[in-house]
Amino acid sequence: MATNNAANIPSVVLEALKTMGYTPDTSMAASIAEWWSWYVAEDEWYDHSETVDGHSVQVRRLTLHPARRVCEEWAESILDDDGTKIGTDDKSVTEMLGKWASSTCFIPVAQKCIGRAFGVGTGALALWFDVRPTSDGSTEVAIRARRYDARMVVPLSWDDDGITDCAFVTRAYVDGHEVHQMQVHELSDETGTYHVLTRLFDVKESREITSDSLIADFDTTSDRPTFAILRPALDNVRADGTYMGQSVFADAIDAIKGVDSSYDSLMREIDATKVKIFMSDELFDMQTDKDGSYRPIPMSPENTVIRKVSDAGIDHMYEVYSPAIRSDQIIKALNAALSQLGSLTGFGPDYFRFDKTAGLRTATEVSSDNSRFMRTIRKHENELRPQLEGLLSALLLCQRELNGWPVPKECGVTIDFDDSIIQDTPAEKAQMLAEVAAGVVPSWMYLERFYAMGEEEAKALSADPEVLDLGA
Repeated sequence: MATNNAANIPSVVLEALKTMGYTPDTSMAASIAEWWSWYVAEDEWYDHSETVDGHSVQVRRLTLHPARRVCEEWAESILDDDGTKIGTDDKSVTEMLGKWASSTCFIPVAQKCIGRAFGVGTGALALWFDVRPTSDGSTEVAIRARRYDARMVVPLSWDDDGITDCAFVTRAYVDGHEVHQMQVHELSDETGTYHVLTRLFDVKESREITSDSLIADFDTTSDRPTFAILRPALDNVRADGTYMGQSVFADAIDAIKGVDSSYDSLMREIDATKVKIFMSDELFDMQTDKDGSYRPIPMSPENTVIRKVSDAGIDHMYEVYSPAIRSDQIIKALNAALSQLGSLTGFGPDYFRFDKTAGLRTATEVSSDNSRFMRTIRKHENELRPQLEGLLSALLLCQRELNGWPVPKECGVTIDFDDSIIQDTPAEKAQMLAEVAAGVVPSWMYLERFYAMGEEEAKALSADPEVLDLGA
């Protein structure tokens, strides 16, 4: 079964959810569509018409894709696949979880999910179960985390504490047919565990179909949500009573227009100020067209060479025109727009620059002059962390019951985001090592802080003589 994340939520799926007793929340559909158009730079603002020689011509504005750049920057700032650490209270479980995360590319998948979630307000990671037969006649359940964005997420029951039941809708190819695939993660009243209910709807005929290649009702054995809803830490002012979030650039649309309008002007200025050569007719070779007209042969497809309509003498057979370029003024306007974009999206006014010559800023520079960025990234981390930790906790429950992982019944999961972009992590490590050596801080706290270990595991390792002596 192959899936295609370019799906939307068709009416046949919404009607099916209503027959299941749910009232799907679609209050954010218009806003999500608007944000997506800016995220992919396909809003109608990018296409406009101009009049040339009395004819209307469609013109496409050039773009730096500022909306997507902002979202990807947030995703990379929060969740770095090299620095983010996942830990548990048990060393052996941490190793198993780490191998699973590596084999399934969990961090890169989550990073992409966060990027889109910040673009359209909401994203989701949901556990995907693939039941496979083994050589001894039993079954093995391969579990992965699949990502979805707001266009594919339908909250079904929720309160201020979170979503209890949720549907995820994508396009899929089942038995060679294109279908709408709906998967409802529902907490069963009978078993007290989450079930994944899968239904298929033919795209062309808009009717429900069945397939022997899927399980219509799968018991995940987890009593915790088998999905995580990821949102920016922003107040949604577009719709009340919904659990869906708001895009990080929802209030920055005008700044996005300013950025791309300036960039488009800069590129047009460069094109308009190319060297032009005006040449007399005598310097053009002539040809006879099919209609019998006698015309000069064109010499430049980009109009750098232009026929000079003049009866001037031989001393004026050609003239070179090289206009001055106004790039400095346009770049100032572009940087002003980028400054507003950074301010309105939580990065601060000095984060984005078009002509930065000093290279990448260090973590110390960012933290010293951009306290707003530090505060905002903490807010986003505090919003995302419990969702991701909850999803991985549900994963451990499923792996224990379905695949026999030796996981203690109450095994907490912790995620330590890589904050090197807003703090000097090496300097913090050196400072804490000095405090450990001075006896101010116990050595196990160093392992817990920087290696995402549980307290018991950290204490056990710090007491092991084979572990590096941290000075305790």
